[in-house]
Amino acid sequence: SLRSASMAQHSMARPCSSSRWIRRCTHTHARSTPVVRCRAAAKQVENTHPWSWRGSEMHAERYLHELTPEDVRALDGAVRHARMADAKLVDIDETSCVSLFPLGDELSMKMTRIREDLVNGTGIALVRNIPVDRYSDADAALAAWGLAMSMGGGISAVPQNSKGHLLGHVRDLGTDPNDPATRIYTTSAAQPWHTDSADIVGLLCLQQAVEGGHSGVVSSTAVFDEVRRRDEDAANALLEFYLWDRKGEVPDGKAPFFGVPVFTEINGRMVSMHDRSFIDAAQRRFTTEDGVPRLTDRQIAALDLADAVADELQVKMTLAPGDLQLIHSHCTWHMRTEYVDGERRTSGRRRRHLLRLWLATTGDDAWSLPDAFVERYGDVDVGKVRGGIRCPGATPYAPLTPHG
Repeated sequence: SLRSASMAQHSMARPCSSSRWIRRCTHTHARSTPVVRCRAAAKQVENTHPWSWRGSEMHAERYLHELTPEDVRALDGAVRHARMADAKLVDIDETSCVSLFPLGDELSMKMTRIREDLVNGTGIALVRNIPVDRYSDADAALAAWGLAMSMGGGISAVPQNSKGHLLGHVRDLGTDPNDPATRIYTTSAAQPWHTDSADIVGLLCLQQAVEGGHSGVVSSTAVFDEVRRRDEDAANALLEFYLWDRKGEVPDGKAPFFGVPVFTEINGRMVSMHDRSFIDAAQRRFTTEDGVPRLTDRQIAALDLADAVADELQVKMTLAPGDLQLIHSHCTWHMRTEYVDGERRTSGRRRRHLLRLWLATTGDDAWSLPDAFVERYGDVDVGKVRGGIRCPGATPYAPLTPHG
C-alpha cells in the first residue's frame, strides 16, 4: 500500500535596478535585534541545530505522532462540541478553542509539544489517525483547524490567496500548469521544491490520488550546508536576490514582482524562501526593461544544484487519509510529485484533496526574519501576525469547498 511503502522508506518591492536586487552586502537592521549578513558571512554558521537533518537520519519516530483511541475520542468530542455551538472556523482561535474546541488536557499537551518541535526542533511533524473517513469535509476542516489552534504559544491563520482563503483546498481545479500565472497547487502537476508564505504550513489529507501525489520534505539548512560543501560559489549565489512573480496576487502599493534571497543568515539561523515556479514565472512574464533581469548561468546552476541536493536529502512520504502534515517554512522545503485522479471505492471522495492551513507564529519564540521577507510577509517583526497573501478588497474567510 502507499502507506506501507512510505513507512518502509522512513526506516532507512517596488521595481528597481538589478544591482539593488542582486547586491552582495553586509548590513544591520534598523531594529535592534536581528542581524542579517549576506554572502560570505553565512559560512560562519555551524548548523548543528535540530532543524538541520538529512533524510537518512530522519526516522519516523522523530516526527510521527499517532493519535491514540483516547485522542480520537477527545477529537470527536471537540468536533461535536464545536458543531453544536455552531462555531465557524474563524470563531476558533488560540484563546476561544478552550471553550469552542475543548480537546482535553492530554491531546492539548500533545499539540503543544508538536508546536515546540516545529519551531525549535526538526521543523516537521506528521499527525496520524484523524478519522476523516467518518467525518464530513466540514468536520474534517474543524478537526484540522482546531488541532492547529490548540498548539498554542501564539498561532493565527493567514490568507493563502488573493481571495482571502484561510482554509485552502489543494486539489486539481483544471487550471493550466504551463501558464506562468497559475498557482501549481490548483493542478495535478508536480510542485517543485518550495516554501509557502507562512511560518507554519498544515496539510490534512482527505483523499489520496490513484497514482502519485507523493510528498517530500527536506531541511533547507542541510541543503545549504551541502551545497556549500560541494560548491562555495553556488552557495554564495543562493545568498543573492532572485525576483519572484506574484502571479497576479498583488498587495496594495506593491509591484507585480519582488526580490528575495534563497538563503539569509539571521541570528545564527539560515532562513530560506524558495520556489522555482515563482522565479521562473518572473523570467517568463517580465522583461529586463520591466525591471526583471535575466538569471545568469551561475544563478541557474546554483538553483539546480540546490534542488538536486534537496532530492538527495529529503524525507519521502505519502500522505494517507487522516494524516496531518505540519512543517516550519523557514527551515524546510517541501514538494509534491505529479498525480492522477480517478474513482475511489474506499470513500465518497473520488479526487485527491488536501485541506491546507497557513499559520503565523506570534510567540516570543518565532524565528527572526530578514527585512527582504517584508515583500512577501507584510511584516517580519516577532510577535506580529505575519505572512499570507493580502490583496485589496479581500476579506479573509474559510471556505469549505475548493471553489468557495
